[in-house]
Amino acid sequence: DHARDSDEAEALSRIVTALSARRDKIAAAQRDPEKVVADTIAALKRAVSALDDVRLKGNHRRQGRMLAQGWNDTVRKARKALAACEGQVSAEAFHTLRKRTQDYRAYHKLLNPLWPAAMSAKYVEASGLIELLGRVNDLELLCDLVETEHQHFENADDLAHLLYTIIFHQQQDRHAALERAEHIFGADAEDEAIRIEVLWIAFG
Repeated sequence: DHARDSDEAEALSRIVTALSARRDKIAAAQRDPEKVVADTIAALKRAVSALDDVRLKGNHRRQGRMLAQGWNDTVRKARKALAACEGQVSAEAFHTLRKRTQDYRAYHKLLNPLWPAAMSAKYVEASGLIELLGRVNDLELLCDLVETEHQHFENADDLAHLLYTIIFHQQQDRHAALERAEHIFGADAEDEAIRIEVLWIAFG
């Protein structure tokens, strides 16, 4: 869908076929995927059960301050990661921003009952940014694959089309991610911790 012309579309189709074969070969060599899924579900259930034993210390006012401080720390770390992305074009910097956005989203999931409408809206925004940053990371991994496993890209013309597509979408996605992150972690984020503290004291 993103090819510039029919030649590029055909080249990318051949590359997708080659990469799909590589993926299937790796999957066949791995352990039983059903067992992997079952183990993951069991681990998640244990994690959820562990949360039942978590209790915040102190009275409501102290708990509210603790949550607000944790929220502030999360936003501060996200802004630091965002500044690193703006200062350098680094795959690691964008990966760190994705992790910090996941932390921020987790807070919205945890505290959703305090402010459902606003929390749900921000959760969706953060999820969109995480997905976009995931694409940025996937493109970087594909770039690394091109460098380390040349045997999958024997046709020089196909490789040229692939590299152009990677670079084009990397630039687009990185720019879009920075714009979204600026919005999510902008000035309004400074007031969120205060609102969380007030809401927790009142309704938590």
